[in-house]
Amino acid sequence: MSMLNTLRRMEPLDENEKIVILDLEGFIDTSTTSLLREAFENLVQNKFYKIIVNFEKISYLSSTGIGVFVEFIGTIKENLGDIIIIKSPDKIKKVITMAGIEKIIKIFPTEQMAKDALIAEKKTLKEKKSTLDKAIKFPFKKECPFCKEISWIPQSDILRCPKCEQIFYITKQGDITPLKKSDKEQEAINQYKFNLKIPSNINYLNYVRLFLTGLLREEKIGEEITNDIELAVDEALSNIVEHAYNFEKHHIIDLSFYIVPDSCFVITIKDKGKSLDTLLLKLKSGLMDNTIPIHQERGRGFYIINKTMDKIDYQTVANFGNELTMVKHFPKN
Repeated sequence: MSMLNTLRRMEPLDENEKIVILDLEGFIDTSTTSLLREAFENLVQNKFYKIIVNFEKISYLSSTGIGVFVEFIGTIKENLGDIIIIKSPDKIKKVITMAGIEKIIKIFPTEQMAKDALIAEKKTLKEKKSTLDKAIKFPFKKECPFCKEISWIPQSDILRCPKCEQIFYITKQGDITPLKKSDKEQEAINQYKFNLKIPSNINYLNYVRLFLTGLLREEKIGEEITNDIELAVDEALSNIVEHAYNFEKHHIIDLSFYIVPDSCFVITIKDKGKSLDTLLLKLKSGLMDNTIPIHQERGRGFYIINKTMDKIDYQTVANFGNELTMVKHFPKN
């Protein structure tokens, strides 16, 4: 059985049109997004633009998976279609919300509600077709509607104002949909208890998630906190494998975990690959640069880390390597 199974089925939307239901099973991370992208590419090539994606059997979703949805939503909407997610588990829905795409891709609890939404949108989408044909030429300057800062907009995507840190989505017509603001960082204790070494291979990331699940359950950490920690660690490791080591599998990544009872969880990740300073500086400055295709640029992953963890610190030491420390505080009883 594959780590991600995709099953496509056709359903009638109305008397004139059919839709595609994409049933997914497994987990969506760096190692499986190629399967999801292949499924969407096949649908677009065959001119299926009204798509309902069933998340009922999805156990994990990372920013690379979210990136696939963002990658295809523009083309699908330009062709009077839409992507709607249904039956999403709460922990998956939380990731979607943190990534700021819930206003771009709708989520419904049932298949019928998704169908009703597609029917209701059908007339509206036709009316908007002439507007879609008048897309703005990127890059262009746009005033932030919140702080009035004028910035260059590289392309239609999810971006953050470099001044006020307001997250927003820029359409191909230059319209702004506000999303989320980032959380403030907090202080942390930098101590260690557990150590783990893994190769720089994306196929090992699922094993790290399983290890974290067992460790945090043993320490009686709540499910919501556990999910946040697993997600942040996975995003960080994915970026190291992809950007620091360029998917070379023979390098070693060191992980150190420490749980401060009734206080916080700390993880330090060390590697000797290419520094990720540029990406983290963009995160800290509030600017997500998504000019590179979404499946190559991981700015959205760092934003998710910023939302799930309470403290992020990154440093590079000459002749030593890179060190990323992340902290998650536990709620007070």
